[in-house]
Amino acid sequence: MIVKAAKLDKSIKSSFKRLTEYITQEQVQSDINIRNVGVWIEPDDIYDIDDLDLFIEDIESVQSMSNAKSDKTYHLIVSFGAEERPDIETLKNINNELIDSLGYSKHQRLTVIHDDTDNLHMHIAINKINPEKYTIHEPFRDYKILSEKAMELENKYNLNQTHSNEKMSSRAKQNSQFRNLKSLRST
Repeated sequence: MIVKAAKLDKSIKSSFKRLTEYITQEQVQSDINIRNVGVWIEPDDIYDIDDLDLFIEDIESVQSMSNAKSDKTYHLIVSFGAEERPDIETLKNINNELIDSLGYSKHQRLTVIHDDTDNLHMHIAINKINPEKYTIHEPFRDYKILSEKAMELENKYNLNQTHSNEKMSSRAKQNSQFRNLKSLRST
């Protein structure tokens, strides 16, 4: 399982609506058929997929109440091995555990599951603005949190091990090859 936060180019202003349109599209583009396998809105399941426009309006309203100058939308992508097809309950559990680990459990979000590539994957669009306090939440070192949580979830749900403490980063390998020195990370 590979988990990563998609980062926008700083020159592009993020938009929850634009991200939602991207991850929920079911049309043929560039000869690739994007098919949504599952869609759910959280927390509290106040909205259903038929209320998507209303849900987006609600998020945009919450985001407008915040004075935060940084990106107010978080896009998380969770990709599974080519032969992995977890059931919907497992996908929801993985989704919730990742969200909790980042501190977004009370934040509005939309999860869409795609099978338009060799790898089943989830897109999770998260409103970084807390809907009760109107403050922004920015997880510190999210890449580290996500990597550690991915390792835990791979073990818990018997998924392919793509994260390992024993793996050396490509940069550490490169440094040790070219300098004829042993990397501290390789010991």
